[in-house]
Amino acid sequence: MDIATKIAKNKAHTKTLEDRLKTLKAKLKAEHPNHCQHCLGVGGDVSHSGDGWNEPMCEEWDDCSACLGQSINPLDITKTISDEDAEAHIEMIMDEEMDIPILSEIHKVELELGYAHDYLSELEMEEAEREWLEREHERAMRETAEEEKS
Repeated sequence: MDIATKIAKNKAHTKTLEDRLKTLKAKLKAEHPNHCQHCLGVGGDVSHSGDGWNEPMCEEWDDCSACLGQSINPLDITKTISDEDAEAHIEMIMDEEMDIPILSEIHKVELELGYAHDYLSELEMEEAEREWLEREHERAMRETAEEEKS
């Protein structure tokens, strides 16, 4: 399969994922109308550090400043959340034991969409490199032909 076909297929797949994500976010809004708009009800984000040749991978939870960081329930910002419930929520997210199916689906689609964007970037770089090589080859062939005429 040539690069242009791969790019076209990847763009179509990306569009499908974006549409799916939009549908899931609408479903989240229907199921949890008062969820935090900043984190989409997750309550924060996981940051990664380390993983170098001499340091182990480290994951750290960062509370959403709009909800969990203020003891507000990420899935219903009209309610507060206890420290104990917040810890249970964070643990569920960190362990990817999503007992809230819509959050799990959104997470999976967002990951797949990220991979699709990365792959598209690689394909576009590969295509640009191929086009550059073709131009350089044509230039070299012209120069060789001109030298042979002289």
